[in-house]
Amino acid sequence: MGFIGVFLIAVGMIISWAAEATARGRLGMNAFVGLRVGYVTHSPEAWLAGHRAARWPTHAAAGILAAGGILILVMNASEETASRIAIGGSLAVLATVMVAAKKASRAAELVVVQSADKPP
Repeated sequence: MGFIGVFLIAVGMIISWAAEATARGRLGMNAFVGLRVGYVTHSPEAWLAGHRAARWPTHAAAGILAAGGILILVMNASEETASRIAIGGSLAVLATVMVAAKKASRAAELVVVQSADKPP
């Protein structure tokens, strides 16, 4: 089940790259990559603040995927075992991404509210 292991590692690497690129501002608002929750898409400033707040939970999600892939490869897991690892890892990733989305939404909302409070 090398394919599943390699696939999980590759997806983890892509997610980690996206987390860094959005948090550093190298990848601004776009239609393909990034979190789209709450106020995150309200402005470029909110986008950046949201992704900075979500950086580490998103890296954790990527790490979970990569760790699952490495485990599958190291164990030389059967199809059934690889599937169970992938499903369990995906559930953990889902929970971690929900934490990231919550953090991103709160940070972006704060930016939007602060910019609305500033006098013109």
